[in-house]
Amino acid sequence: MSTDTKQAKVSEDLGQGNKPQQEGNMAKSVESYQKALELNPNSVPALSELAKIYREQKQYDGAFTYYLKLVSLRPKKPSFFQSLVRVSIDYGKLLLKKNDLHKAIAAYQEFLNQKLPKNGNLDKIDRICQTLGESIHQLSIRQGEFSPATTFFQEAIEKFPYKVWSYYHLGNILAQQDKLDEAIACCEKAVEIRPKFSLGLLLLGTLVLKKGYLDQAFQCGLKILEYQGRFKNIELNYNLIKLLSIQSDNKQSQEALQKTIEQIEASSVKKPKLKLAVYRNIAKILRNQNKLDEAMDFYQKSLCFLLQKSKPEFVENHWEEGKLQAPDFSVIGLAKCGTTAFYDYLCQHPQVLPAVEKEPMYLYHWLVKSKDFETRDWSLPSAEKDFYLAHFAPRPEGGHFITGEASTTNVLPGCDKIMSSWFPNIKLIVILREPVRRTISHYEELLKLGNQKGTLEEIINSQLDQLEASTNIGKTAIKKLMRRGWKEHIAMSLYVYPLERWMNLFPREQFLILTNEELAQYPEETMNQAFDFLGLPECNSIEYHPRNVGSYPQLDSKLLSRLSNFFRPHNQRLEELLGRKFNWDDN
Repeated sequence: MSTDTKQAKVSEDLGQGNKPQQEGNMAKSVESYQKALELNPNSVPALSELAKIYREQKQYDGAFTYYLKLVSLRPKKPSFFQSLVRVSIDYGKLLLKKNDLHKAIAAYQEFLNQKLPKNGNLDKIDRICQTLGESIHQLSIRQGEFSPATTFFQEAIEKFPYKVWSYYHLGNILAQQDKLDEAIACCEKAVEIRPKFSLGLLLLGTLVLKKGYLDQAFQCGLKILEYQGRFKNIELNYNLIKLLSIQSDNKQSQEALQKTIEQIEASSVKKPKLKLAVYRNIAKILRNQNKLDEAMDFYQKSLCFLLQKSKPEFVENHWEEGKLQAPDFSVIGLAKCGTTAFYDYLCQHPQVLPAVEKEPMYLYHWLVKSKDFETRDWSLPSAEKDFYLAHFAPRPEGGHFITGEASTTNVLPGCDKIMSSWFPNIKLIVILREPVRRTISHYEELLKLGNQKGTLEEIINSQLDQLEASTNIGKTAIKKLMRRGWKEHIAMSLYVYPLERWMNLFPREQFLILTNEELAQYPEETMNQAFDFLGLPECNSIEYHPRNVGSYPQLDSKLLSRLSNFFRPHNQRLEELLGRKFNWDDN
């Protein structure tokens, strides 16, 4: 076929692709555009149309390939590069959802093979390298399989450009395996190639801090401050502040920390969540340095700022600097049962003041430092109690305002004794959920956070084996919660055993028991029940919307049956304790 004839045929196929696309027949359009590509693999119009169709249909693997080809053909066209960035982000999310590590590696390799020109595109290349590499990193943690990623990044360093990112991602992967010296060496190579690589400096600083090299970690923080000043990501800013506060008595450290705070505050005028997070994180850092008064000051600052946004009339008329008061209620759990939505609805009531954060988790973090849970005296020093009280807004006498928190870790053993010692009259709210669903949701949450290794089936079978081998499952569950708390998916779904402890310390009338199912199906009736329990009038202005809703994989039918059978007698014991039926076997 002559060149002219081939070009005419390409044009014809393009025309045939455009018409059905306008009519909504995407399959016919794809077929025509692919025919055009068979004749001319570098047809920009055909590649462009296919990329758009695949992206609209959320087939991000195809869209990624086509946009990558377009960028290689037209590197100076910014719209193609920008589309590639956006598709890369969507593709990375899809790969995480599909749990496909090997495809994530293949996608990154496909990108690196293109050897795209850096001029004018470095920020976009950086974003793609960061996104795809992060997918590989998260999937490796999720699957507990580090060898494929390690091998890939090692080979990428040898074969491909953008070595700075390959060193960075390899360092992250090695750090997850506790190979700190090798990880540090990778980070040092990354910042040697690009001295102003702030993410590399942050990871390097974090790793050398783990090794105890305080001065080197502090210097990494100073360099970030010099080169970038701050990060957009809240967690990264927290890590930066940790580095800058290492030498807390050092004048240079104090000045650097103050400069960081000022920069973040100045940049967060339109981002109140960023400012809140910074204040809270500084308070936590100061607390770890035993600077309780300074830490309390930052908590109160963040609380005042939070209330100025949500309850401005209260701040104007009732805020009292330095006044500390006990909370009126505590949502003591449980995790993945709807506490986030419940607390959000609760704080929309005009008479409910939010705590400095929904889950301070202070009691639990204090607990993990102690080993003698059962025998110790829980009458903690007044300074510790005052620090906890700084999480809550001061209320005027007779002002009809209440406040409280919703740390899902408060249900864990030990917190019950602290709470009864400090606040014997506090009202306690418990939200329960069908335990099999809660267990799966718990696993997926840890997986998403990068704190879970192993498949769902492996984790469930292992934990079931350990509990079923016990002669006293309740006692074993409590010990597991004391030791590993948040990582004990099944033990945390055995609600009856921690609740028995709580109900031995508090009278039954101080408890309100709700379920996730009730909150989801009947939110208004459920919240009115809560308002009545807390002595508040009903509120008709609450905006009800789901929070933290996820889609989770189905368990193997045999494992699902095993898990359901395991929970059944413990659910019956819970029903006897609370005097109500849950009918979870019907779900």
